[in-house]
Amino acid sequence: MITVTMSVAIDADRSRVWNALTHADELVSWSPDRTDAVDVPEDYPKPGGAARWRFRLHGVSMPMTESPVEVIPAERLRSQLRLSLVRFDQTWTLAPDADEPRRRTRLSLKLVSPNAIPMLGGELDRFGVRELAQQLVDDNLRAVRAYCEGH
Repeated sequence: MITVTMSVAIDADRSRVWNALTHADELVSWSPDRTDAVDVPEDYPKPGGAARWRFRLHGVSMPMTESPVEVIPAERLRSQLRLSLVRFDQTWTLAPDADEPRRRTRLSLKLVSPNAIPMLGGELDRFGVRELAQQLVDDNLRAVRAYCEGH
């Protein structure tokens, strides 16, 4: 398994950041990869439930299913993601920023992926998977920070 974890400080309180991560309309607004909410339950995110999204990976549109596993409001959201045949484990963690705990949030994103991903005509090896995972984590952290600080 390949694990990539990064974090960023956001000039917004945890409730603002949590809303950006858990409201379907906000997720689609800031996410560089989620293009549409297909079937998102009203009680999203709820462990045992599932949300379906349209997802764009390197220009290719595909369905994504997100199944929340652990939900601790304004602290942690862990989900299983399924893109076609590939499964990822994604964990968002929110904490007060050490420098300005009342005004800033430290947001971390951990993505755990398989060592290889099947592709048409072959597979993406562990080096390609690591590069893809790092890009996804970095892009998402930058996007949610820009969104929360802009609102």
